Amino acid sequence: MTKIFLIMVFCLQDTSISLEDTCIKEITKHQFDTIEECKQEVTRIRDSVSHLTDLYSTGFCTSKTIQST
Repeated sequence: MTKIFLIMVFCLQDTSISLEDTCIKEITKHQFDTIEECKQEVTRIRDSVSHLTDLYSTGFCTSKTIQST
């Protein structure tokens, strides 16, 4: 069974933060059945943080084959 996973990256433009602490990666625990569902979630998340100044975000969807045990 193939599932789709969402990986988001958030970066804060702030000169007082060290470069290695500027960005974080978040892998959502939610699994999607289609790429379109995942892309819609990327849009929803980006829209929900768009009011935060100096915060930049991007996301991408990746598929993985999950084997039942």
